[in-house]
Amino acid sequence: MYKKILSIMILTGIITISGISFDNAFAHPTSGNLKYTTFSGGQNVWSIDFVFDGATINFMNDVNLCSTNGADGIAGNPQNPDLLLVGGQGNHINTCSISTGVATSFVSPTSRVYHLEVPDATHVFGNDFQGGPLISHVINPDGSLVVPGTLYTLSTAPGCNQGDTIVSQLITTPGGSFYVQNGIFGTLAFTGATTAETCRLHGAGGSLSNNNLPGAHGGVYDISTNTIITIGSNCVTQLSAAGVLMGSQCFSGGGFDQGTVDGQGHAFIAQNPNIFFLDYSSTGLVATASFSASTNVRSSLDDVAPLVGMGSTDPCELEPNLPQCNPIGGELLPIDRTALLVAGAQTNAVWIVTALAVIGTITFGTLYIKTKKN
Repeated sequence: MYKKILSIMILTGIITISGISFDNAFAHPTSGNLKYTTFSGGQNVWSIDFVFDGATINFMNDVNLCSTNGADGIAGNPQNPDLLLVGGQGNHINTCSISTGVATSFVSPTSRVYHLEVPDATHVFGNDFQGGPLISHVINPDGSLVVPGTLYTLSTAPGCNQGDTIVSQLITTPGGSFYVQNGIFGTLAFTGATTAETCRLHGAGGSLSNNNLPGAHGGVYDISTNTIITIGSNCVTQLSAAGVLMGSQCFSGGGFDQGTVDGQGHAFIAQNPNIFFLDYSSTGLVATASFSASTNVRSSLDDVAPLVGMGSTDPCELEPNLPQCNPIGGELLPIDRTALLVAGAQTNAVWIVTALAVIGTITFGTLYIKTKKN
């Protein structure tokens, strides 16, 4: 009889503990390099390293790369990783050579190019951050751009309640393209060489909601969660791959511009003069992000470059077999393991308390049964 009771208690404890995600019990550390721009002219394209040990985010080694003819949006170049792509704030897109510092401008078919998107290996798209025409350039094999590029005419998709003719950011996902327009969010489908159709999902007349999103000035696709993350004002919002609102979180302060994710549950957001860091790796949900911090980096800080996808500035994204992409023998940035453990305990104390309770229950039951036997 007593053995049966003890067996049931042990089995219950095992089931309870096994139902807890131990992977989610710890904040996930990350480290790497981030490219960013400043909007005030002069030295305006920069490189900075970062280390997140699970409890603290630190930025270091802030180095100027180029002085381009205006700088706003920034992305990696899939044809030539040495040439960054930089929105020129005017009627052009710049390239910036990481190795030489040489900048070159390529004329675009619109008066203002700010935000950029690189959806594939041979194209870069651009548009005005306040909302404007969508343009694109073909990227040559050497990384330069074909000029003058393509200007698209946007129209409302058939059967859609409301479309948009201007966008502030194009977002590319495996399932199709989306756009944001300062609070508005919708789908975008290319229908010809110079045409595309839009359908508003969120915003006045939207097919899913009449409400603007809490933050939708810029946006990115997050490969780690298969979701879309939009950014704006002081809010970060998460949507499903179909554009359904999942949740958002707003923070004190404001000024969120463009941002990126690292594919490991971390977001980096330009918040002049700061870089805002968000860790949502424990749950994969922005609304329950466990850690955030805003770090002063540089005055006039404008946009940050993608860390994943075709527009990534991480060469390992495009060439994973490079020597520096192999962790064996490679240079690893230091991680404070003690801080990581502490952060994990602070972030997910629930499973620790639960595990201790289960162990205590089993111990008490064992002693109780032994007492009864005696």
